[in-house]
Amino acid sequence: MITATDISVRFGGLRALEDVSVQVEPGRVEALIGPNGAGKSTLLNVLSGFVRPTSGSIQVDGTDVTRAAAHRRARSGIARSFQTPRYVPHLSVADNVLLGFFPRVKGGLVHTLLGTLGQMRQERQIREQLDTLLEEFELHEVASEEAGNVPLWQLRIMEIARCMAARPQYVFLDEPAAGFDDKERALLAGQVSKLTQAGVGVLLVEHNFGFIKTVSSHVTVLAQGKHLASGEPSQIDSDPRVVEVYLGKEEH
Repeated sequence: MITATDISVRFGGLRALEDVSVQVEPGRVEALIGPNGAGKSTLLNVLSGFVRPTSGSIQVDGTDVTRAAAHRRARSGIARSFQTPRYVPHLSVADNVLLGFFPRVKGGLVHTLLGTLGQMRQERQIREQLDTLLEEFELHEVASEEAGNVPLWQLRIMEIARCMAARPQYVFLDEPAAGFDDKERALLAGQVSKLTQAGVGVLLVEHNFGFIKTVSSHVTVLAQGKHLASGEPSQIDSDPRVVEVYLGKEEH
C-alpha cells in the first residue's frame, strides 16, 4: 500500500497542497479529482518523486520514500503516465513499449557486447513478454507502426503497456481519458480493469466523472490544495460540497 500522510507543498509563498492524505491499495483504483488548480498534479508529482514535499510522509509497502528520487520510486514499484503522452515518434509502438523494460534489464555493456548466454536468454524472455503485453493491451495490430502515426487513444494505452513492462505494483494515470469518445473510454476502462485484476494499485487523476464511476473503488476530492471529501463514487456524486465546486462543472 502507498500511504501519503499530511502532504504539504509550498512554491515560494504559494501553498500548493496543505495536509493532504491519500492511500493507494493493491488491486484497487483510487481516483483523485478536483477543479483546475486543486493540487492534483502537484500531489501526483510528489508521489512520483518529481516534487519534494515541504512536510508530510510517503510510505510504499512500509518503506519510507519521502526523500527518494523518482528513479528510486520506480525501483520500489511505481510507474506513471503523463497528461501529454511521452514517446519516441519515429520508433514503432512495440519499441516504445520495449523501453519500459529498461529498469529490469540485468547485465552491463560488456555482457551486451559479448552476447553472453545469459544476455541472450534475457533478451528472448523480454521479447516474449513484449509480445504478451502487445496482445493483452490490444496493440498487436499497430505494433510495427511508428508511434507518431497512431491516434491519441492508442498512445495512451501504449503508455500504460510501457508502465506494465516494468512490472510495477502501483501505476499512476494522469488524465488518461482526456479527449476520448465513449467507445475509447470503454476500451480504456477495460485496460484499467486488467491492471487491478493483476493486483496493481492504480491512482487515477481524471476529469470525466462518468469514467471514474466505472473504474474506481474510492475517490479523494481536492479543492484549493486541501482535502475536500473522500468516499465511494456514489457518495462523492451526491456530496453537495463536491457538486458545488466540481461536479456541476464537469462531465458526468
